[in-house]
Amino acid sequence: ILKKFLEFRSGDSFPILKSLLESISSETEIPAWSAIPVESPVFTPEAYCNNTNGRIDLLVTEQSKYAIIFENKINDAVEQKSQLARYIEHLLAEGFSLEQIYIVYLSSEGRDPDEVSWTIDGRDYANVFRERFVNMSYKYNLLPWLSGALSQLLSIMHNQVYLNSALSQYINYLQAKFFLLENENETIQTILDDLIPDDGFNQLVHNIDSK
Repeated sequence: ILKKFLEFRSGDSFPILKSLLESISSETEIPAWSAIPVESPVFTPEAYCNNTNGRIDLLVTEQSKYAIIFENKINDAVEQKSQLARYIEHLLAEGFSLEQIYIVYLSSEGRDPDEVSWTIDGRDYANVFRERFVNMSYKYNLLPWLSGALSQLLSIMHNQVYLNSALSQYINYLQAKFFLLENENETIQTILDDLIPDDGFNQLVHNIDSK
């Protein structure tokens, strides 16, 4: 879903991808993120790594310019040994320099990658990527960006009805996932009231107690 938003193109520009990079730059106070020279990015989901048989969740590249790794841990997937280090070395073998590689680590609430993810065969990439790695929480970083900067961006872009609708639904999905929907308890209670009338509810409780 995030890929669909990021690859949106308006003329010769990719405003949503650029908006995210600017948001990262603002939050981290590291200008390198907003300086990534986005012109004609290629978006590759499940990018295959020849040297490790691993797959990068989403890879955004422009050959000889930059490579952005998006590692998605929203469902708390288990960290694989040397996972980030293997991705980095795959891109080095593809001709990118260390300075051209960026990593966006997406987690539910800001989980850091395991230390072993950064190391391989005695090589440790953690310090090298201090200014080109960002841990983005869906709850505390990505959702505010979707609701704020991106919503504002799309509000001034005319004739993007479907895109705005998709954004609204995605925001609602994330809010529900993290129990952030307003009046959520009241909504659930209304559904229960509609499904089970008062006398039916009392009978249900009685049946449960009797068991």
